Amino acid sequence: GVGFLNAGANVGVMMTPIVGLAVAFAYGWQGAFLVTGAIGFLVLIGWLLLYRQPREHPRLGAEELAYIEQDGEDPAGKPLTWGKAIRQRQAWFFICGKFFTDPVWYLFLFWLPDFLVKTQGMNLFPTGESGIFATIGPALIGVYLLADIGSISGGWVSSHFIKRGWTVNRARKTTLFIAALCAVPLLFVLQIDNPAIVVLLIGLGTAGHQAFSSNIFAMISDLYPRRAVATIAGMGGLAGAIGGIIIAEVTGNVLEHIGTYWPVLIYAGFAYLIAFTVIHFLIPRMEPAPLPDAAESVS
Repeated sequence: GVGFLNAGANVGVMMTPIVGLAVAFAYGWQGAFLVTGAIGFLVLIGWLLLYRQPREHPRLGAEELAYIEQDGEDPAGKPLTWGKAIRQRQAWFFICGKFFTDPVWYLFLFWLPDFLVKTQGMNLFPTGESGIFATIGPALIGVYLLADIGSISGGWVSSHFIKRGWTVNRARKTTLFIAALCAVPLLFVLQIDNPAIVVLLIGLGTAGHQAFSSNIFAMISDLYPRRAVATIAGMGGLAGAIGGIIIAEVTGNVLEHIGTYWPVLIYAGFAYLIAFTVIHFLIPRMEPAPLPDAAESVS
C-alpha cells in the first residue's frame, strides 16, 4: 500500500516535464509556475469533494470496509508526543533513515535537469535531434517512471517475503538492503557518455530510493500503533527536509568551487547503505515501541 502511495507522488513528478515544459515553451517560465500552482487548488477541490472516512464513504462496499478494518481498533491511549518519541530508538530509525536518504531524492528532484544539460548535453526544448533522450522532458519521465516501478516493487518484495514465512524484520531489512544496492551504480554516471544509460542508472537509483522509502514508511506501522504513525512520519519528514536543505547548499558550493557533481554522487551512491547500517543498529530486532499510556489504559 505504501508503495502505491509513493508511486502516486511520482506520477505528479512525471507530469511536470510534460505540463510544465509545454506551458513554459508557450508562455514562458512564469506561466509554468502559475499553471502548476493552480493545479494544486484543483486537487484540493477534488479532495474535499471525494474524501470520506471509510464508514462514511457511499461507494465503499462491505467487503472492502471489512478489509480496511480487519486489524480492529487501536488500544486506547494518549497520543505519542514528540518529547517521548525522540527518546525512543524506534523513532530514530525513521528520523535517520529519512535524513540520510531524502537528500538524494532532493538532489535529483532539483538538480537533475542541470546535471543532464552539463554532463550529457541535453536540451530543455526539442531541437530536431533524434532519440527519445535528446531533451530533458523524456529523460525525466524515464527516471521517474523507473522510480514508480521501484516504489511498487519494493512494497511487493517485502510483502512477498512475509507471505513466504519470513519474519517482518528479515523481510523489511532484506528489501532495504536490495534497494540500497540499486543506488551504488550512481557512482559511475559521470564516466558514461551515453544519455540513455545515464538515465537508466539514475532511474535505478531513484527506484532504489522509492523502494527504500516504501519500506521504512511501512516499518513505522510495524513498530507503532496507528495513533502514533503520523507523529513519527512527521518527525522523519522534518529530518528529510533538513537533509534536503543541506544537500542543496552543499551541491551549490561544490559546483561553484569544484565544478563537478562527483562529490555529491559519491554520497548518493553510499547514502542508502549508510542508512541501512544505522537502521539495523538502532532496531536490530524491530521490537514494538513501548507506549505505557496504551498499556495502562488496556489494564
